[in-house]
Amino acid sequence: MKKQFCIFVTLMTMMVGVQAQERLYYFTNPADSLIGVKNKAGKVVVPATYRDFTVMDDTAAINSSIIVLMNPDMQRGNPARSYGDAYSREGKLLYHPLLYDNGCSQ
Repeated sequence: MKKQFCIFVTLMTMMVGVQAQERLYYFTNPADSLIGVKNKAGKVVVPATYRDFTVMDDTAAINSSIIVLMNPDMQRGNPARSYGDAYSREGKLLYHPLLYDNGCSQ
């Protein structure tokens, strides 16, 4: 009985943590078609400074813990160039993902 209670408490704690996570959505700035991230209340978490190269659904909530926004024009000409930025759900810049290609596949 004790074990079942511990499992129940653990599962309930996990569910509360998931529900407490703030809902985030992509948004497009109509003036220049750049994308960013904002919360349900409309507060901007990541400013709209990235171009949308994929089809991003601005009605579906973002579920990932790390939000990667791509901008392929960054650092053009640098062999180890970043192709965007990775943010936490709080809008903190975490790192710059690097573009990597290991050559032809013949």
